[in-house]
Amino acid sequence: PSKYCPRRNGIFSDPDPAVCTRFYTCIKGLHTVTDCTSGLHFDEQTGICNWPEQVARSGCEEDKMAACTNNGAFCCTGERVINAAGVELPHPTYINPDDCQKFYVCLNGQTPQESSCSLGQVYNELTTMCDFPENVPECKGWYKDHPEFAEYYYEDTNLGSDSGTEDTPA
Repeated sequence: PSKYCPRRNGIFSDPDPAVCTRFYTCIKGLHTVTDCTSGLHFDEQTGICNWPEQVARSGCEEDKMAACTNNGAFCCTGERVINAAGVELPHPTYINPDDCQKFYVCLNGQTPQESSCSLGQVYNELTTMCDFPENVPECKGWYKDHPEFAEYYYEDTNLGSDSGTEDTPA
């Protein structure tokens, strides 16, 4: 057992009970740290991040990312971010909660820089890369819901309805 891994294998909340937005995945006693998406808390019962009102935890400090605003603008917290491979990210990225096409890069963890995916793509927080909307469940249909981008939205309404017509040689 260690500070972050009370058992060799499993998913565990932060040892500080006031830190509800972070958890540790332990495999053979080695841990990787994961931060929940801004506004969510780690649920010890289910092992996933969820809305605070759905998580039975008390004494949580305010989510620094959610609390970090400058007249409504995004700002970086300066906290260390470590990816699933255990590598510290010098310039962590965060999705723009209001626009699936945009995201923020925290230069040196401090200075926010708004960035944007190419038209037709959205930011995938899991891969930290731009991706197609159908690969990002929370952004699926995002272009459809924004008329100014309608030309970039395609929905295959013909799925599963192939008539089975066979081509015949001429």
